[in-house]
Amino acid sequence: MWVYEGQWNRAMGTSAACIALPATLAAPLPAALSFEDGACLGVPYMTAHRAVFADGPVSGLTLLIQGGAGVVAHYAIQLAKWGGATVIATVSGDAKAGHARRAGADHVVNYRTEPVAERVKALTAGQGVDRIVEVEFGQNVALDMELIKLGGVIASYGSNAVAEPVLPYFAMVARNAVIRMILVYSMPAAAKQHAIRDLEPWSRARPPLFAVAARFALRDIVAAHQRVEGADKIGHVLLQLPAG
Repeated sequence: MWVYEGQWNRAMGTSAACIALPATLAAPLPAALSFEDGACLGVPYMTAHRAVFADGPVSGLTLLIQGGAGVVAHYAIQLAKWGGATVIATVSGDAKAGHARRAGADHVVNYRTEPVAERVKALTAGQGVDRIVEVEFGQNVALDMELIKLGGVIASYGSNAVAEPVLPYFAMVARNAVIRMILVYSMPAAAKQHAIRDLEPWSRARPPLFAVAARFALRDIVAAHQRVEGADKIGHVLLQLPAG
């Protein structure tokens, strides 16, 4: 089994040898995946699945995935490719570019050294993209509106840099753009079940890549959290439980 929402409305999270959860928050782990793989799923996978598929199939579409080396984006790239999309990912360095490419990104743009809007327009023959998976909505909203096609969708699961963004309303209206906000804890139960159902066929058809940045013993939980907060982390930080 794998679980999700282990910390939602609970005093503790999943950093423990045992926790009690409602059965609805546990799902079968496909035979092809290990327990360590299952520990990587949870909220990141479900967030990515919702961002990619909430507005329908992506076959034949072009998706821009911002922050393509993040744990959510890592799954979003893989799921979008599984769904038949062309994927453009933005990253902040060479190591992260390689990570995004290994996940399946067709094109990678370094936003620190390249003009993102120009590069994406060049890659799409000036047409822009059908959907955007956005990790920093407030910071990137102007860029996203420049690149989204008419009727396109911006699916956002984060906006840490600008917590209260100003929206370019008339630009959004002109494009009939859809702004979809994503938080696994409050998204519809049907969406969560959709993600659970797709895990089995995805794991068979396109074996998932699970990136692990570091492993810590449970007793070293403080060091594990410090590693999570590091800017150079690529992948998950896992806790290893004592045997027995």
